Amino acid sequence: LTARLELPAGRTADLGIGTRHYDLLEGAPYMSYVVGGGTMTLLSGSTLTGGNLSASIVYFMGATQSAGLVTAAHFRSPWNGGGYTLTGTGIVQADSTWIGVGSMNQTGGSHTTGTLSVESQYNLSAGTLQADYVYIADSGTAAAFNFTGGAFTVNHRLMLGLGGSSSTVGTLTQTGG
Repeated sequence: LTARLELPAGRTADLGIGTRHYDLLEGAPYMSYVVGGGTMTLLSGSTLTGGNLSASIVYFMGATQSAGLVTAAHFRSPWNGGGYTLTGTGIVQADSTWIGVGSMNQTGGSHTTGTLSVESQYNLSAGTLQADYVYIADSGTAAAFNFTGGAFTVNHRLMLGLGGSSSTVGTLTQTGG
């Protein structure tokens, strides 16, 4: 089932709609979209260039955000992979962020989250990242956080390699910022 979201100036975006689950199939500028208690998946090639997106869970699978505001209780990559690029003036606000498979590349914008869990890779080269708690490789993965620019603030706790059955510890590399 597909629905079409009407946007300003005749622009449209197709949404694949399941049971309270929405997929952004075409990257298009949008003004405001609220998904009540459901989830939104930003598929590969999706480009967010303005407006507001709000959902309980936002999954990303290769999307880019250059402007606008994304708010979610949970902002995360799905189990089958995905990445996200935050650049320009884009803003992400989430209670929790989980980078499980794929990478988060921040070259601008602002990312504020309560808990940041990195199980693969987070690359911060510009913009601001602020989190209350940061866990890098807390399930024994070979995760990496690369901080080469911008501003990175941890309000309460930064943990490297919290657990898991592996002896692999996460890495935090700072070469700028």
